Formats: sequence, structure tokens, C-alpha cells
Amino acid sequence: MFIIIGTLLTVVILCLLPQHCYKYSKNIVAPIVCSYIITLLWPITFPAKGEGNYLWFDLLIVCSIISWMIWRFKALYLLKDNNFEFEVYYRLIILGMFWYYLMIRKLPINFAIPDGKELLFVLSGTVILITVEAVINWKLKFFRLIRPQAEIKDMIIIVTYMLVWVALFQEFLFRGLLIGLSDSFSIPPVVGLVLSSVIFGLAHLKYAGWKMVIIATVAGLAYGLVYQLTGNVIAAVLIHTGTNLFWKICTTEYSK
Repeated sequence: MFIIIGTLLTVVILCLLPQHCYKYSKNIVAPIVCSYIITLLWPITFPAKGEGNYLWFDLLIVCSIISWMIWRFKALYLLKDNNFEFEVYYRLIILGMFWYYLMIRKLPINFAIPDGKELLFVLSGTVILITVEAVINWKLKFFRLIRPQAEIKDMIIIVTYMLVWVALFQEFLFRGLLIGLSDSFSIPPVVGLVLSSVIFGLAHLKYAGWKMVIIATVAGLAYGLVYQLTGNVIAAVLIHTGTNLFWKICTTEYSK
């Protein structure tokens, strides 16, 4: 199911993206991107039996991946636009992470479709988080609210990109792996939640500065709490996507 939905959404946005977004021939880039998303979503559509264990070595792997996220030591873009990007090296690392931990190591990370109770956590958490972040943004004078101006095609691109291309991996990494590591080594849940959130916030430092670190850390607390309450990465992905969508279409920087 994840493969079907993810592939269909990817095909739609590949059709909607402007030609200047393609760094190479569309006939070459489109099949590569579609093949990538199918391969990425395979482990959560057809998961191996989750019976693996976390190791201390995994902390080194996670820290290395976060370092790459921050610094992007090398980049090769196939797609590049304001609302969507496909960078080959980064995407291959993500692909390797999914297959290594879910299919080879078989870690017990839950990617189930959320039930009614879990969706209630997602909805209420999204509303509360947006409200809290609005107050923080107002105090920091970081973003200001604007009337939504995104067109339908932009909305489709943004939602798909945030859902499948951003939130899915980030929640797998910062919640599924980091919180999973802390739980596995008997670190108190509150400590694991705070640590994963702070690291998540620091990962945004180069992206947008210290104000974004504060915003992202608060967001990470909400995402992590939803994950801990539901035990479901997809629930965390949904609140992450909903929050990002709101700030993408309803806010702008004060300097703009």
C-alpha cells in the first residue's frame, strides 16, 4: 500500500514540477526517482519480522548520518526547486538506512497505518504544536503569519515532499532509531525524548540558524511524544507533515 500511494504521488509531482527543476533529461530523471521511491518504501510495505536488537555501534551510524544531513559534504542534484529536491548521495544514504535497519537488522520499528486513537493524538498534537510554535515565533520574530497563497499543484508537491521525502526518514531516524536506542539501553523515556529532540533541533542549525534550532527542538518534543504514545513512526510522520505544511504555506520570514 505504501509503495502504491508513494509511487502515484511521486508520478504526480514529477508531472507538476517545472522543467527548470530537472537538472538532466526528464526521461532519465523520472524513472530514477520512481525506482528510488519504490525501493525506499519496500521495507515498510513488506517488513521483515522485527526481532533485531539495537547496538551501541548504531549510535555512531546515526551521528554520522546526522552530520551528513547538516553539512552535505558532497551533492549531486537530479531535481532542485523551492518545494522539492532529489540529491543522489543523500538519498542513497537514506535508502541504505531503511534496508539495513528494517530488512537486514530487522529492528522492531512500527510503520503501521494509524488507528483512530493514534490519529486523535496526531490531530490534537498538531493543533497544540502549531499554537505553541506560533507564540514562540512571535516572541523570536522569526516567521510571521500570512494568508495562504499556494496553488493546488504547489500544495500537492509540498504535501508529498514533506510526507514521503522529508518526514518519513527524519522520523525513522530521530524517533524510531534514536528513541529506540534510548529505550533499548534503559534510558528513561523522558531523557530519550529530550535528547532526540535536542539533536533534531541542532540538525537544523546550518539550515536556518539558532532560532530554527529552538523551533525544531520544540517540534521534536511533540513528534517524539506522539511517537512514544503510539509506538508508531507513521503517526509521528503525520504530525511532522501537518506542522511543516502549515509553516510552509501560512508563514514567511519577517525579512521578506
